[in-house]
Amino acid sequence: MVSSFVGVAVVVFAASASPHSKEHPVRRSPRAGALVAPVVEQPSSNIEFVKPGSPDAKRFADAKKAGLIPVYILGGDPHPRLHVPPTPPYQGTHLVPHQEARGEMLQFQRRFVERFAKVDPQPEERHAHFRWIPKIDGLSRIGWSGSVVEAQQQPDGGVLVKIHIRPHLYHHAIRTLQMDYVEEIYHVAGGEIRLVHSDAAVPKPRLQGFPIH
Repeated sequence: MVSSFVGVAVVVFAASASPHSKEHPVRRSPRAGALVAPVVEQPSSNIEFVKPGSPDAKRFADAKKAGLIPVYILGGDPHPRLHVPPTPPYQGTHLVPHQEARGEMLQFQRRFVERFAKVDPQPEERHAHFRWIPKIDGLSRIGWSGSVVEAQQQPDGGVLVKIHIRPHLYHHAIRTLQMDYVEEIYHVAGGEIRLVHSDAAVPKPRLQGFPIH
C-alpha cells in the first residue's frame, strides 16, 4: 500500500476492483467517520491532482502498473488502517514432468506429480533451507513449485525421482522472483513416495538473491 497527501485528501492505494464493476457506493471509515470512495473507472485521471513529474505523480503511475487504484479519504485520520487483501489459502505443491520426458516415462512422471501433490511431503530441512528469505511485511509462502529433473528405474522395481523445488511466494502489492531451490530425491514404489536424499543443508549463495518488481 502507498499513501500520500494531495490537497485536503489523503490518498491510499487498494487492490483494483473487478473491471466489470461500474460503481461503488461511498462507505464510511470506522475512524473519524471519514468517507471512503474507491475510484474505479479511470484511476489514471487522478494524476491531474498532483504536479507532473513529482514524487506523488510517480507513486500514482507505479501504483497503476501494480494493478492498484487510488482511494480518497476525505477528512478523518490522515493515517488510517488500510485494508490489505487476505492472503490466498495454501495452494499445495505443483510439480511438472521433465520437459524432455516421452512415452511411458512421461506417463510415469505425470502420475508421480499428481501423487506428489496429494501426499504433499514437506520435509523440515526444506523449510529450514529457505529461512534466509527476507522478512518482508505481507510476504507469505502459499505453496511449493518445481519440476522433475531426472527419473531412473531401479533393480527393485521402484523409481528414483529427482526434483528441484522452491517456495511459491505471495505478496498483495509486489511480484517476487526467487531462484533458490532444494534438490530432493524420492524412491517411488507401489504408490508410496519416500524421501531418500535432500541437499537442503547445502546453501546456494549465488541463487540467494531476492529481486522484486
